[in-house]
Amino acid sequence: MDAETLLLPIPGTLPSRSTRAEPDSVSPQGWPVTIVCRGPAGAEEFRLERKEDRSDFKDEKTVFQIGPNQTEARFGITAVNGDTAQHYQCLYRKGDHWSEPSEPLEQVVTGLPTEHLYILIGVPVAFLLCLLLLGLFLLHRRHERTRGPPRSKGSAQLLTSQMGHQIWPLSTDFLRRVGKWTPQPLLQEVPRR
Repeated sequence: MDAETLLLPIPGTLPSRSTRAEPDSVSPQGWPVTIVCRGPAGAEEFRLERKEDRSDFKDEKTVFQIGPNQTEARFGITAVNGDTAQHYQCLYRKGDHWSEPSEPLEQVVTGLPTEHLYILIGVPVAFLLCLLLLGLFLLHRRHERTRGPPRSKGSAQLLTSQMGHQIWPLSTDFLRRVGKWTPQPLLQEVPRR
């Protein structure tokens, strides 16, 4: 008899086992899930297999002692999706014998992938921020119109056009050219010594 023959499950020879998912067996697409297999103390190895295809399995030899009478192994799924939405069952090995499979655990995947969720949230938030900025700009503009233009100390003056509209603020160079500004000497002579 070879080693593979010894590792086949022998029904009814070992105590029961359980399978559960953390955080839950119903998870949004893209989230990580851990399938936890539990068995009695002394289990040396656990196997997680798909009920639909028992040849598709993972073995885990890292076994944790949980209290005096139980052991467990953990099988991580990085991101659940349509391919990982399956019925899973656990077996454990003691010596040369495998237990019967546990009751199947159905892993259900819900919702959109995480990347799509970020896009669905991000686009409206960006739109609302742009709308808020536009609103603040319009409010500021309205406030400036009712308050009047800012006044500086002599460098710019308010002008009124022929139609009665206010024109502001204008540079002193422009005002000098149109004759609305009294020039002041830009350079003063320095007395000679």
